[in-house]
Amino acid sequence: MEARCSYCGINSSRLFRCIQCKNALYCSHEHQKSHWKTHRTLCKAYMKPVLRPPTTYINTYDFQSEYEIAPSPVGSKLPIDDIKRNQQTQMVRAKHVVEKLRKKGYCIIDGFLGDAKGHKVLWDVTKILRSGVMKDGELVPTNSPINQRKVVRGDKIAWITGKEEIYDNMKLIMDAIDRLMRYCKDSLTEEHVIKGRTPAMVACYPGDGTGYKRHIDNTQKDGRCITCLYYLNKGWDTEQNGGQLRVFPSVSEVPVDIDPIFDRLFVFWSDKRTPHEVLPAYAERFAITLWYFDSVEREKVKEAYLAGLRQAFAGSSMQNKQEDDTTSNANERNIDAQK
Repeated sequence: MEARCSYCGINSSRLFRCIQCKNALYCSHEHQKSHWKTHRTLCKAYMKPVLRPPTTYINTYDFQSEYEIAPSPVGSKLPIDDIKRNQQTQMVRAKHVVEKLRKKGYCIIDGFLGDAKGHKVLWDVTKILRSGVMKDGELVPTNSPINQRKVVRGDKIAWITGKEEIYDNMKLIMDAIDRLMRYCKDSLTEEHVIKGRTPAMVACYPGDGTGYKRHIDNTQKDGRCITCLYYLNKGWDTEQNGGQLRVFPSVSEVPVDIDPIFDRLFVFWSDKRTPHEVLPAYAERFAITLWYFDSVEREKVKEAYLAGLRQAFAGSSMQNKQEDDTTSNANERNIDAQK
């Protein structure tokens, strides 16, 4: 069976191939040029990609899934006295958080949501785990070998935006931490201009003795400045189950072990001021993490990332043009050689 010209479809035994992809056939140089706009996409598919991503680190939650801190509820049905009491409670909590961050580098709040709301959040986290959507936690940089990831950290994670109807209880904890941080941020202007946060990272250690080696959350200046950890582990027995968060505050030479007990919120600096590790856990261990951004550092990393993308695309376009010219010249020489 005779081959056909990729442009006009004519049968012929005297066709030549595209010298780049070795796939398309043509009966004349004119037909190859006419067909190039259509063929170029397929032709490039046979070539290795030339686009190189920028080196600036951007995590998987970035840009499309960045969130502003939730505003105050509008039109609350609570009596005005209850609203005032809630505001006073938030102000007292925020003052406590800011004082502890500045003095120790971390802060603990027990009974953060209350038993009823905490159980609702735990119910959703259990559903997330059983759904099979959780994946192995990543390392920075994210190209670390899989076996190294397992040694360094052994948790499964899922990112939750708060808009998933099937996990609507997740908003209880996300909104509660947002409210706390909204009261905190005005008192932290000396350290950071807090604006926006990540989605919620739900994490589960399976209880097989894995943990997370000593690390710092923000080592790449990605904008994260405050880490908020919420624990959901009912009846946690530290002596039997392990799994404490060991913190190494820069203001102290003595590490601190934090038990991951139910309805506990743990707040700390995301940078080198608070290195930490998760000790091996021997029972299922649940936690939800929100990271809040320093807007100045965040804008810098965005600018660097976008500049890297523009440079990569510019280099790709230039290389594509050079390839087009090379392909065209090579095909012309191929035709001349066959005449």
